[in-house]
Amino acid sequence: MAGNMLVLLPLYRRQRLIKLKLSEPVLTHILPVTTEHDADEDEDEDTPGRVALRAINSFATNLPPQQVFPFISAKVSAYAQDPHPGARRAAMMCVALILDGCADAMRPHVADLVDLVLHLMQDADVGVRKAACIALSALADALDGENDSNAGECVSFPNTCSSVVCPWRM
Repeated sequence: MAGNMLVLLPLYRRQRLIKLKLSEPVLTHILPVTTEHDADEDEDEDTPGRVALRAINSFATNLPPQQVFPFISAKVSAYAQDPHPGARRAAMMCVALILDGCADAMRPHVADLVDLVLHLMQDADVGVRKAACIALSALADALDGENDSNAGECVSFPNTCSSVVCPWRM
């Protein structure tokens, strides 16, 4: 219940969050919850990890990108190198979910993000590989139809991905 309040917070208290610069402190407490993942959980059940990811998406889509992207990108880099697979999975899910609101802020970092995602597509953990596939799909959607030099980086991924075992191919 409290997690769902965090999903609605940027929607109804946007100006207050911006004025008091509270997005970073709130996200600091939300991000660790995203690493919680139970393989036995029901797809339709609201778990703390899923609610936390929805809250991050809400912050990214309802607040200015400069309030969300710099903090999340630093955490994604740290989580992507964490030995715990839940943290690496959370990093990829955050990349996929913040693209809705932060796509313009992410454009200068596309090459680094694609490299990170492709690296994690070769992870030993199937959950991390699945999240990396979702992140790559979101990146491709965000760059769809652009004539940007960075967009070419995404187009060249099929040869790299041919050796990657995505979860749905198993």
